[in-house]
Amino acid sequence: MNANITLQIACALLFAAIAVLLVNPYELWMPSKAYMVILAAAVVVFGLFSVFILAEKAGDERDHEHRGFAGRVAFLLGGAILLAGIIVQTLAHDLDPWLVAALTGMVVGKTLARWYSATFK
Repeated sequence: MNANITLQIACALLFAAIAVLLVNPYELWMPSKAYMVILAAAVVVFGLFSVFILAEKAGDERDHEHRGFAGRVAFLLGGAILLAGIIVQTLAHDLDPWLVAALTGMVVGKTLARWYSATFK
């Protein structure tokens, strides 16, 4: 396993751990407001780092195929999770508009990227 993959795995695990701490799913602790702000900032920083800064450099065609597969799986999993959240919150009559905005952004972004690739490349 090369250093870039190791760094990506470490960042993903750290991001997931901080996100779980921020959500506090079972109300295991009562963090102060300062602690919650620090956790939120850490989620934002690691999220930005993971999404925008951690560069992927594909080498050959096989590498491109693996990255494309990973992107498809991530898109499908993210869409399924957002869709499940929309369904659950709609049934509870408490739909968070950010879930709809995130799913819409994913679908529109993928559509625009496909259109751009087909038209200009």
